[in-house]
Amino acid sequence: MKHLTLLCVDDDPRIRDLYEALLGSHGYEVLVASSGCQALKLFHSNQDIDAVISDYEMPGMNGVELAAKLKLCNPTIPVIMISGYDLPFGEMTPFVDAAVAKGAPLEKILDCIEALLGIRAGEPIPSANYASLGSTLIGLATAGFFLMRL
Repeated sequence: MKHLTLLCVDDDPRIRDLYEALLGSHGYEVLVASSGCQALKLFHSNQDIDAVISDYEMPGMNGVELAAKLKLCNPTIPVIMISGYDLPFGEMTPFVDAAVAKGAPLEKILDCIEALLGIRAGEPIPSANYASLGSTLIGLATAGFFLMRL
């Protein structure tokens, strides 16, 4: 059976080490990146990434900006945002599939991963924490996101 590969992005090396140890102990292959730019390079060089877990607040490129760029490359890649801030989930969609508060138990992150990847069929993430993403919606939202920045 293929191990699922997670790309975990955080500018704090202790958090990256924690992801490697804890998620690795649950059978996942874990790739880590210290920035959005490094994450994009890893994402483009590794076609086996099954999901992305990203911190929201990072220097250079925040987690939502990273998620938008990842969704341009692969609209179906599940992205889980971890944040110490109280961010309204609606502002992160359609680029973020689930949001988890920083400091939440590992089980909450594992539940999101499993639900988004369909590991446990029939156990969807509550609608407040999950947005269904169609390729048409992604294209329109991505175009709007980048046009607003011009």
